Amino acid sequence: MGSRPAGNAQCHRYHPGPYTVRSRRLLVFLLFSISLCGVLVLVSDLRLITYALVSSISGISWLEITTALARVGGLASDELSDANTNKKTWPRPRFHLVVDAREKRSSLCKTLFSAVIQGYPPPILVGYTEEGEEEEPISPAGLVSTTLEAISTNRLGDEDVVLWLAADHWVQLPIEVLVRRYLQQTEVLGQRLARQYPLLGFEQRILFAASKSCLYKCNDTDVLPESSLPRDVYGSFRGIPANISFSRPRFIAPGAFIGRVRDVVPFLRATLKVFDSARDDKLDEAIVWDQLFRSQEAARQLRLSLGQTSFERFRSSLLTKGAAAGKWTATQKQQKIKEKEEAGPETGDGEAELGFGLDYESRIFQDLSPHSAAADVQFLRFDRPAVARSPSRSAACLYADPLALPPELRPHGSPLAHLNESDFLMPSSSSPQPPPLQPPQPDLAQLKRDVLWSTVALATNVAVPRGSIPAVLSAPPDDDADDWWWRNMYFRPHGRLLLQHYLRPNRYALAEQATRGGSAWWNARGGRGGVWTGRGGWIAWTHICGPKHDSVLFRDG
Repeated sequence: MGSRPAGNAQCHRYHPGPYTVRSRRLLVFLLFSISLCGVLVLVSDLRLITYALVSSISGISWLEITTALARVGGLASDELSDANTNKKTWPRPRFHLVVDAREKRSSLCKTLFSAVIQGYPPPILVGYTEEGEEEEPISPAGLVSTTLEAISTNRLGDEDVVLWLAADHWVQLPIEVLVRRYLQQTEVLGQRLARQYPLLGFEQRILFAASKSCLYKCNDTDVLPESSLPRDVYGSFRGIPANISFSRPRFIAPGAFIGRVRDVVPFLRATLKVFDSARDDKLDEAIVWDQLFRSQEAARQLRLSLGQTSFERFRSSLLTKGAAAGKWTATQKQQKIKEKEEAGPETGDGEAELGFGLDYESRIFQDLSPHSAAADVQFLRFDRPAVARSPSRSAACLYADPLALPPELRPHGSPLAHLNESDFLMPSSSSPQPPPLQPPQPDLAQLKRDVLWSTVALATNVAVPRGSIPAVLSAPPDDDADDWWWRNMYFRPHGRLLLQHYLRPNRYALAEQATRGGSAWWNARGGRGGVWTGRGGWIAWTHICGPKHDSVLFRDG
């Protein structure tokens, strides 16, 4: 009789106390938070977790959170990803192609042709004199000053990327691949500098082509850094003076460089300062840039040696492979100080450090000098496995894998992917006249299926571990050799078709480009069917490389 009613017992069972409810809620919240964090870790990385936490605290909109989640699965339109790791991204920079046009030769047309037919922005010509102007020879110092003037006149931004090419340089790969490789190389070489010169803050900002041929002070090469290629890449033939083709590239090839405007401008000003203070009238830009590179390396080694404690010098000697920095004697230090004083005004501490570096592994540039690196390059197709044989023992495992198409080329599919049917329609009566020689209307859909990056022959450096397909080739000076390399370029059989595409812009595409402010993310200025001058003028293609150069460009009779 005195027992509690059953209904009350049931009510007591389903109505726990306040502390029990709070504990259960806290446990559920903790489990949910842990599960959410686990999902976020699987989907993204620590950056996204931090972003989510900050978002919940600061009241960031749901749209911004959705944008952050979308970036986990894909990149935003203004970013480039590292094709090798897919973990590093960079903002997409604007891009400008600057070409040395002092000499009006067919080689200049080959350089321009190879770039514009692959969708590069219209080049900016420096040193070019139009008809009617006084065609006095432009000095090397004048070339540098006109390049600075062109950068200012054409209003290039500080973060824009500039590719500078002399004539006889041919573009082989798309612009997005070239820009991505430049950003990758500056990262990799910057990390290498941090290991070689710890705590000194040296950076890789301007990348030059590397050559096996010496142009300046060929008997004094101790100051030059070692190549990143394996020491025994040529086996027992390495270092034979009589045949430089068995040497690793370690000299600067001044015909091509790439860098951001904010770094290129101080570099060009330092070049002009050398010209102004030089007593030798025979100096050209090749010798001056080689001299600036040597001055930079001497200043780096001197700063490393003089600015370190005994422990730091010992640590650097362990971290730096084959470098004498950190182990110099007092006599060697005095000798380097003397060389620094004799080298000229460009060797001041602020001016010697220009952020130079060489593309030893031919990721961007490839020198095709007949007796230099041309023997390392072969035209290869990647639709069938191939293995590059090397006498190297220290890096034998790196040459064991079959050569494969680089990951940055796989998403592009066909080299002709940028062609559209509408670009080949006959122009209206108010449109400019078409080029004089018209190829037959192609079946572009079938052509794109047949012409793939995996089925065309690409110039490949097989001496580099796992092979390297350079983006830019420097043609040899010999005309016969030049013609052989040119005839093997993958775009030459389709040259007329590609040039027709460049000379006949689609009016609908142009209208769409105008709304975006340019023809592509890398091209802020637009323009098609011609080139820009250093003074900001526009010249039609036929005015520079008209029909008189067709036989050299197309080789189709």
